[in-house]
Amino acid sequence: MPVRQGALRRRERVMSMMGQLPEAARTAILDSYAPAAGGARA
Repeated sequence: MPVRQGALRRRERVMSMMGQLPEAARTAILDSYAPAAGGARA
């Protein structure tokens, strides 16, 4: 499934970028991404 593969790649990129952010910013981004990610929180 190319579409799902693209979504996973985008999520990986977002996660790697979040690894360089402060905890507060990471939490805010996770909250904003939660609906698109199926409500998953890391």
